[in-house]
Amino acid sequence: MKKTVIKEKVRELLPIREVRKIILELANLSTKLLDAERSTVFLHDDDSGELISFIAHNVEEIRIPDTYGVAGYTFSKNKTTNITDASNDPRYNPVNDKKFGYKCATILAEPIRSSKGKIIGVFQVINKNGSCFSNEDITLLRQITNTASTLLIRALDFEKSTAVDDEEIKYLKHFFTYEDKEIIDDIKKATIPLYISNKSEVADLYFDYDDLDLQIYNFRNEYYAIVKNNSNKVFVDSLPLEKNKPARIDWDSELIINDYEINRQQLRFYIKIKLNPYHKKIAYLSKHRDEILFSEKHTKSSIVKITMVKSKILLEILDRSIKLVVNDRTISDTVYVNLNDDVFVNDRLFNIRRMVYEQVLEKETYFFDKERNDFIISNTGDGDATVHFNLNAEWKVVLTKEDDDFFIDASFSPFSVYINGKKVRKNILLEDDEIHFYNKVVRLDRDSNRLEIFNYNFRSIDLKNISYKFRDGSVGIDNMNLKFDYGEFVAIMGPSGCGKSTLLDILAGKREPTSGKIFIDKHSLNENFSFFSDHISYVPQDDLLYANLTVYENLYYNALLRFPGTKLKDIDLQVNKVLREIRLADKKNHKVGSPIDKSLSGGERKRLNIGLELLSNSEIFIVDEPTSGLSSKDSELIIEILQTLSSSGKIVITVIHQPSAKIFKKFDSVLLMDKGGKIAYYGDVMSAIQYFSSHKQKVNKIPVYRKKDADPDILLETLEEYKRDEDGTFTDERLYSPDYWQNEYNKYIKTKGFIRFPTRSLDFKPNKRKISAVDKVSQFVTLLKRDFINKLRNRSNLMITFLEAPVLAVCISLLLKFAPDGTYSLYDNRYLTTFFFLSTIVSLFLSLANSIDEIIRDRDVLSRERLLNIRSYSYFNSKFVTLMIFSLIQNFLYLKTSFIILEIKELFLYHYIYMSVLSMSGIATGLFISSFPGLKEKTVQNFLPLILIPQIIFGGHIVKYEDMSDIFRVDRNKEIPEICNFMPSRWGYEGMVNLHYDNSVYFSRYGKIQQDLADLIEKEDKENISLLDQKSELLSKMNKFRKKYKKNYGNMVLGEEIKDAVSKAEVDKYNQNIMFYGEKKIPYTNLKMRTEHYNILVLLVITFINGILTIFSLSFTDRLKKRFINFRIGKKDENIK
Repeated sequence: MKKTVIKEKVRELLPIREVRKIILELANLSTKLLDAERSTVFLHDDDSGELISFIAHNVEEIRIPDTYGVAGYTFSKNKTTNITDASNDPRYNPVNDKKFGYKCATILAEPIRSSKGKIIGVFQVINKNGSCFSNEDITLLRQITNTASTLLIRALDFEKSTAVDDEEIKYLKHFFTYEDKEIIDDIKKATIPLYISNKSEVADLYFDYDDLDLQIYNFRNEYYAIVKNNSNKVFVDSLPLEKNKPARIDWDSELIINDYEINRQQLRFYIKIKLNPYHKKIAYLSKHRDEILFSEKHTKSSIVKITMVKSKILLEILDRSIKLVVNDRTISDTVYVNLNDDVFVNDRLFNIRRMVYEQVLEKETYFFDKERNDFIISNTGDGDATVHFNLNAEWKVVLTKEDDDFFIDASFSPFSVYINGKKVRKNILLEDDEIHFYNKVVRLDRDSNRLEIFNYNFRSIDLKNISYKFRDGSVGIDNMNLKFDYGEFVAIMGPSGCGKSTLLDILAGKREPTSGKIFIDKHSLNENFSFFSDHISYVPQDDLLYANLTVYENLYYNALLRFPGTKLKDIDLQVNKVLREIRLADKKNHKVGSPIDKSLSGGERKRLNIGLELLSNSEIFIVDEPTSGLSSKDSELIIEILQTLSSSGKIVITVIHQPSAKIFKKFDSVLLMDKGGKIAYYGDVMSAIQYFSSHKQKVNKIPVYRKKDADPDILLETLEEYKRDEDGTFTDERLYSPDYWQNEYNKYIKTKGFIRFPTRSLDFKPNKRKISAVDKVSQFVTLLKRDFINKLRNRSNLMITFLEAPVLAVCISLLLKFAPDGTYSLYDNRYLTTFFFLSTIVSLFLSLANSIDEIIRDRDVLSRERLLNIRSYSYFNSKFVTLMIFSLIQNFLYLKTSFIILEIKELFLYHYIYMSVLSMSGIATGLFISSFPGLKEKTVQNFLPLILIPQIIFGGHIVKYEDMSDIFRVDRNKEIPEICNFMPSRWGYEGMVNLHYDNSVYFSRYGKIQQDLADLIEKEDKENISLLDQKSELLSKMNKFRKKYKKNYGNMVLGEEIKDAVSKAEVDKYNQNIMFYGEKKIPYTNLKMRTEHYNILVLLVITFINGILTIFSLSFTDRLKKRFINFRIGKKDENIK
């Protein structure tokens, strides 16, 4: 049991690199396991010959000679010391007991030995409770010291390699304004040195330059360089470094050692490797037929041995027949290489960065105890291995052991779990099995008791025979075959119209190639796009930002949409992390504004545009002209951000136009395209310079460019160079045709290639995590908040939106306030029904005007956010609710103003509800039109009169239905033409008139008195009796009622409209299709409803149908767009580059 506890503690302390923390944990462990009072760990200082106690249960540091006392005796004699009575033992020194007021009775001390037998310290346990230390205690302490040895040596080596002494900090002191000793000590602790030298035994980074002695210091995000001698030429950009005089390496600067260049991003990567807890790794390159493969195991076909120790990478030739070239220098034996070196083995490019990332930085290693029966992987921190996902719910995957077999139990995981591509819940684990869940891969190595967890990353994008043709048959991409490799930063260049953006659209899944396939690892992109959409980020050329949101809010809402259900605290941390990466932390609360507003500069907008994609877990970034229109400084910063992505293993593909030499050198490779979508060149950027300059040299007899010259202008100059006539004037004919360049490249590529890495998870892909109902609601709420806040902050548009309703109300109401004798009354206003009709038109107009271009304005953003798994109905509902809120306010302002002017004193709420339902149908109709694929914002505005004018014509007020031509009727016996039933204005107008009549104080009560009088007359006739008194009473009541309510609550024209409808219904009792009749029969039933209620249901059905059509249009936009485009006239798309 105690042995198991020790092993568990070892596993816990393996990632720890602080010596003091390790000693404290081990001291507590030994005190507990040996049932003692306290423990002390002494480490030996070789320089002073002393033993130093780092931690002794809150006792201050003790320093003693390495031959003094029990600890000194144990160290010098190299043997275990077990003292049963300290006070009578001559080896015991009581001085420290007197000093600290503590008495030792029993002592057990054990030397701490390295694996080579060197004694590095002493582990001492004091005062066994109730007895002396036993042989079992000695065995336990020996196990602990063996553990301590491994852990402490690693931690001491790390602390030594990262320590900065006072002499070194003195050189950096003028960069800091602090003088306080505590602050200076904090700076020392936070500063990481990187030693660059030709002494391999001490160097972090090795260069074969005589007497090279260069120190790089990383303090947080700052980098400083100090050269210790003048034996080599060292520059920061063009500034030569002088001995012991530090220079800051800015974000856009380069460190140049003789003729070797290292940018700051590469220095950051070297620091990251140095801080990684791994010690040493060995791998091999093996030859298999015509291929060279990377392997972690030595075989008979191994040709190169690779030894990785921290940032140093040593290549050793095992097969003398191979050709190893590093930076154009042929190697015959061994060579140290660095991350940015060009390494070729038999003309195959060796991706050093990919190797280091996969072998060192990507893996998390855990050790397990064979005697334990389980190993838990969870997201809570309570398990043996912790994996973090953007998910609130707690989950775990359990590995259990039964006899000698391991089993996996995925019952507690919300993700599908696979073993070698097979979905499982519970299953046995065999040797070399790989476990996959979400975006993680787990490997269990029983022999070394080790568990490795790493990301499920894509290693390559392979284009096989990709062609794309436009509608007119012209070629956009011509039979393209190439491969983008892991961690590759690719620049796509070429003349206008050569298909650069077409290629990006194909890579982003926005277009399907006419022929050929794209494979990500071994999975077809188009066939599995729903899966890959989570792993591809597309950054368009235009800055698709919300102008009225702040920088922080643009990122924040995007993150909420990407990771619904994630804790807001985690979202905030991620957003602030991205803000720092894109260097906009100081602008986080600035409103983004439009490009014209200049709230943010062009470069800041581009960085924010990229920042939206940095929130993702994508492995592939596709970026369209990120530096277009930017200054050189802004361009360099943008490229540095993208380079950071590639250095962490992401594949970054960027279209770029006329990059400077400085920017060009930051790319790993360049794809140069020519007219007709042909490949003119694809390969290393520096090799591209030589490749094209060699062609230029054939004609112009100029020297071949050296690599360090790196002028990218020569690429397009040579590609598009035109012939000259006899007097030197350029002709219209190119010197080299696109076909020539394609053929030359095909010859060139046959002699080149890549060293192949083993691709993980070749035959399957994990399922996407399903979006739960709660997540869908979360996405809807986020979209609603974002859209509402964005509109609310658009003050000019907001002012117009809320002013136009009362302005229309004033104009209409004043025009319709009819007073024939100069005295106004509502009863005499013959235009009240006209007011109700115009109110329906106003409601439809306002809602359509607000919504008809809503989706069109969002189309580019919507296309980009399609990769975020946003459901179409969530998007539609958010738009609908937002627009409805604004329509409710507009309707209120319109009606309130109108009722005041027209002196309508009742039924405000009823009419308000009716107009709101009308607005719902108008918004749904506008959104449906706005969702049509291929429509432009200017074009869609022409739809507004095409919709509104029919509403006016067929609404039933301008032209009475009985007066309409029979050409509009299918059934000529019906009063209302069928086409009118598709008009929301028809249902709204009739509904509002009937609503007012049925619920008005005057019409409803006056009608009841009239009915009572009619009943009396009928009774008088039927029973042949006189009811004169009752009739007189009712007539008197009627006159009083009319006198009180008629002028202010009645309306003559409205009453006549209803009476006409009743009269028509009495003539034709079977015809329910009569305008303004009080009841409607529900189709296919015998049920009847009040007209105002029936019409509201019809309007809701219209709203629902348009909503469903809009969601369908949004869901199948790409397919609909392709069909729509077929009807358009023209050749190539406008955005083809």
